[in-house]
Amino acid sequence: QFIAEGSTGSLSGLVNANGHTYYKMQLIEGGKEIVAELVNPTSFSFSNLKPTTYKIRFLIDTNGDGLWSLGNILEDIPPDAVQDDIPEIKLRANFEIDLETITVNASGKAVDSGE
Repeated sequence: QFIAEGSTGSLSGLVNANGHTYYKMQLIEGGKEIVAELVNPTSFSFSNLKPTTYKIRFLIDTNGDGLWSLGNILEDIPPDAVQDDIPEIKLRANFEIDLETITVNASGKAVDSGE
């Protein structure tokens, strides 16, 4: 599918890992489809995005095994953290949105990085 020039937008910013050594950043379109995934980014830039609503979610390795895991209910192992409370981003055509700095937070709560 071809996208007409001038009908897309972009998102960019920095990521403060907040001491986490392994995490995945996911860009989710319309609350459903993962359109991009980055591992341990310190910055990000997503371009040629169609105008719609996006969410950013972090999957955070909180047990330090280098993977994000679902846990195991039979062995009483909790799942690794998910941070999904970052506000939705409404992207319009020809918009370039700089989200500045997003801080990875294993509590699942958005953190004001103060930057």
